[in-house]
Amino acid sequence: NVFQVGLVVLSGGGAALNWAIADLCLIIPVFINLIIMLIMKMGSLMNMGYEKTILLYNPSTYETADIISSHIYRIGLLDQDWSYSTAIGLFNSVINFGLLIITNKISKRYGETSLW
Repeated sequence: NVFQVGLVVLSGGGAALNWAIADLCLIIPVFINLIIMLIMKMGSLMNMGYEKTILLYNPSTYETADIISSHIYRIGLLDQDWSYSTAIGLFNSVINFGLLIITNKISKRYGETSLW
């Protein structure tokens, strides 16, 4: 009872074990892709979709419906305070970059997968 998976040869494990190990060898690359996708998603965690917020936006909902992207829109385009709006956008980008670095370091520490 010999079963070959890639370069690994299993013997005496039975059919269920052989199928489980063969499936595991096929699933591991999928997990690596999922980890890379998670790292990339963490880099844009604070970038929420602001389109729906802007569409439902009016002065009575500013305090409750404001997210960072819509606040940047309101301050930068409606109030024309370009420097403050740029500072908020830069701060948002720095936080996203920090989340990307932290997630990549955690992934590198606990696994073999990272972006660099």
